[in-house]
Amino acid sequence: GMYKLGNDITVFAGPLALQAIVRFLQKDDPEWSEGIIIVAILFVSQVIQSLCANQYFYLVGRVGMRMRQALSCAVFDKALNLNEKTRAHPDLDIGRIVNMMSTDSQRAQDVIQSIHQLWSAPFQIIVSY
Repeated sequence: GMYKLGNDITVFAGPLALQAIVRFLQKDDPEWSEGIIIVAILFVSQVIQSLCANQYFYLVGRVGMRMRQALSCAVFDKALNLNEKTRAHPDLDIGRIVNMMSTDSQRAQDVIQSIHQLWSAPFQIIVSY
């Protein structure tokens, strides 16, 4: 969550720094040290944004993959331990079990990768106003 927050905050630092550069360039007698500081802030904010975004996607991807693996293993284990009466049920065929192991576990992984949007999207909307 902290990497996503860091990314969301630094996304707004870029446009603000560019606005400061434009104001700096419109001055009649600008102080070059001020311009260098603004450019340094822009550079550092972009580096932090890149690091936060990459760490966020790495960690969320890792958690999602572990969750998908755990769900697939649980379904496979359950399928191996079914008794004869349950296996004879017409709604429980091999195709459905394979579907649970692949497609349904992929959906759970996708939810994990986008769960932070529940708080991140409103945060970005509020900050942008």
